[in-house]
Amino acid sequence: MNDKTIAAALRHIRQFEEATGNVDFSQISRDEIIAYKDIIRAKAEEEGSLSASTVVHSLGTLKAFFSWVSKQPRFEKMPRDLPDYFTPPKRLVKIANAATEKYVPSVDEIRTLIAEAPVNTVQQRRDRAMIAFLYLTGVRDGALITLRMKHVNISRKMVFQDAKEVATKASKTMRTVWFPVGEDIEAIVVDWLAELRGLGARDDDPLFPRGFKKHWGELKEVRFDFLASATPVRHMMKAAAENAGTQYFRPHAIRSTIARMIERWGATAEERKALSQNLGHEDYRTTLVYYGALDEDHQHALVESIRNRGEVDPHLDILQPFSKAPDHIRVAMFALLQPYR
Repeated sequence: MNDKTIAAALRHIRQFEEATGNVDFSQISRDEIIAYKDIIRAKAEEEGSLSASTVVHSLGTLKAFFSWVSKQPRFEKMPRDLPDYFTPPKRLVKIANAATEKYVPSVDEIRTLIAEAPVNTVQQRRDRAMIAFLYLTGVRDGALITLRMKHVNISRKMVFQDAKEVATKASKTMRTVWFPVGEDIEAIVVDWLAELRGLGARDDDPLFPRGFKKHWGELKEVRFDFLASATPVRHMMKAAAENAGTQYFRPHAIRSTIARMIERWGATAEERKALSQNLGHEDYRTTLVYYGALDEDHQHALVESIRNRGEVDPHLDILQPFSKAPDHIRVAMFALLQPYR
């Protein structure tokens, strides 16, 4: 875990200690846990001094911590179900989840952002290439700002997210193939790499260097420094949204757009699994649960279509891949399945 996550966990544990009068963990009782939950729940629901998300995270941290404590040598007598009393109230979990729902842009919105981006200066072209690269590869913004020129293989249309040099989630090394978002998007990225090379960038230089107050072309010596954080990427996205007249969305939201497209890109379960793994998820269910929820309009359209269609043909899964095939092939498939209908 990163330092901020560790610091937050320690803070939650310390707050619980203080609330219970620094009682030895081996002596913590069910009643003390319930009393603590009542206190922080009241702060969230009645006083409003704590957010539902903070309470849920705090209780989740304590539950995990005491589950670990109960397995340590001198805590054998701790009731095994004691950590379960830290389970956050369902009401607060629902509120916390609702509060963290993020806006997911459509493909058209992403393309509009890219199409309307100004390209008069090197820095503007860098910003446009950043958006195109996020859409093309689905990388997180932390990885985006730590990628080097050598990590992009144009001939193989691949990005090597080497955890030794790239800030990937959970320090996981990945080889990410470009998603099928269009040759025009690919061209923007390829052109950007060519421009950087023309400015003198080498393999170990950042793929998206920090900008300067002066335009690159006005500098006597061009330097290629890494961005210090992902904050400039979010600022760039906000400025791009204002320029294009679209709703602002965070860089990470583009991963959700890609996840929603997986069902449309993948013709088979194996293809959808491959696309999911390309996004960095070992389990396709992760993509579906955390990223791939249908947007409301598409959900309503599908339900209406199902209502108009009536009961599903038992052989729909077999016939679906042939829906756009020539007439003689569709007729042949239908005839083949007729005896089993």
